[in-house]
Amino acid sequence: MSAFSEQLKTLRKQKGIKQKTLADALGFGSTAIANYESGRNEPSLDTLLKIAAYLEVSTDTLLGQPCASQQNAEPAFDTFLQIYHQLTHTEQELLLHMAQNMLALRQKQT
Repeated sequence: MSAFSEQLKTLRKQKGIKQKTLADALGFGSTAIANYESGRNEPSLDTLLKIAAYLEVSTDTLLGQPCASQQNAEPAFDTFLQIYHQLTHTEQELLLHMAQNMLALRQKQT
């Protein structure tokens, strides 16, 4: 299984999207997403861009590659991103709110 296949399946499940829902939204046949996730087929560049846009991720993320801006990041940031991408959309939003509250509290203390 390719990095793309694994990432597609992981990201789709994290966002609570069914294969058929994704296929329908992109105008694909009912088995297209299953074929991508199993590694039977690889997407064209145009299809890759459509999938990334629908899932609201970069193509680098969809291909399992670190973004250029992340390549020189601290190791803790890489770990944080890996954990973040494993969270559901609701959990990601909660984490964002927690971080915003932490910053607001720090600003009040200074």
